[in-house]
Amino acid sequence: MGRARRAAAISSLTSLCLATLVAPAEAAGGSLTVTALDRSGHTTSAHVWLADISTHRQYSFSSTKSRTLPDGHYGVVVSIAPHGTDSGAPQTIGSRTFTIKGGRVTLRFDARRGKRISIGTNLAHPYRMMYEADICIAGEYLGGVAGADGVETYAIPTTNRKIRFSATAEWSPTQSGPYYWAVGKPTYGIPSRPGFSWAHTSFAKLSVAVRKGTVKERQTTLMMIPWATCSAGSESWATFAAPRTVTAYVTAGQWQPYIFYRGGQTGPTAPQTYKAGKTYHLTFTRKP
Repeated sequence: MGRARRAAAISSLTSLCLATLVAPAEAAGGSLTVTALDRSGHTTSAHVWLADISTHRQYSFSSTKSRTLPDGHYGVVVSIAPHGTDSGAPQTIGSRTFTIKGGRVTLRFDARRGKRISIGTNLAHPYRMMYEADICIAGEYLGGVAGADGVETYAIPTTNRKIRFSATAEWSPTQSGPYYWAVGKPTYGIPSRPGFSWAHTSFAKLSVAVRKGTVKERQTTLMMIPWATCSAGSESWATFAAPRTVTAYVTAGQWQPYIFYRGGQTGPTAPQTYKAGKTYHLTFTRKP
């Protein structure tokens, strides 16, 4: 179920980035070619997210062909995942910035340079742990890769300070919680040891009461959307039978909570600011 929801989220994010790669006829420009190597050193296709840093216009395409672009300053994020997100399959994320001023630009991303992304939790053996490594350029999210179900995820280090690297993660000790939802503080560039961990003191505690209301089916899902720099806004989730009060922990910052169930949803409310070490009480009533 987790993989299906996260895959749908990634698909949705990708569709938001899609744009036609056709430059106006009157504009000067050049071309971009992206070459990707997998972890065995073989050329492979890769997914590419591209953004014009000045206009914030975004594009999404495959690396198999050269692309014509207007002159400008660009940021690019590449996901090298020749085997998709099968269990044990490697995927690598990389990022660069470059300038088009006529002529041809060729960028090469080598997954063999990727370093394993480390996500540290406060639990030795969580029942469930999922995360997404995210990259933003010029203050806007551009692309990312998800790590779950045994997927090996790597990032290619860079000292480019225009690139910022972060991660969102969720985990729990049991199926019934408590649930932990975290967002990392973005780094400048991608470090040589990419990873994030969170001390328990960095979390706020949420006590979330979900009332049965007038909905017959008991299954309910609590969603938390992070509002943070370099976050894709992917929804963290927990499913349980209502009525019930669940305990959740979120890293300090803004989160947008809501619940959904067969026949409807309650919320989302406006983003709420949560402070580390504080306890907050939320109540949702299920209505068709």
